[in-house]
Amino acid sequence: MIASDDPAEAGAVREVDLRKRFHMSATDLAAKSGLTPPKANAVRQWCGIDGDAQCCHVFQHGSMKFPSYSDHALTKMKKAVEDHGIDAIWAAHKGKAAKPAPEVRAA
Repeated sequence: MIASDDPAEAGAVREVDLRKRFHMSATDLAAKSGLTPPKANAVRQWCGIDGDAQCCHVFQHGSMKFPSYSDHALTKMKKAVEDHGIDAIWAAHKGKAAKPAPEVRAA
């Protein structure tokens, strides 16, 4: 058995409707995860969802590209928020986790 998206040669080919599998836009994914679009973007980057073929597929019509997301992406995002917390993910996204607070010096 091989996965339906495995490029290896196979004895049979199973056609999968990609529009049914990747049915959510970034806005839909944010709404279903209960996050604002910017915070959902931070979680997607944290989890590497846009680079995961099981989570994201980019449909292209001419020169326009439309990234779409699967239910697996939603599950992965919810798990990341549950495990790490949205505040930690957001801080890392904004670069606050790596930088110490600036010192204020009196003139």
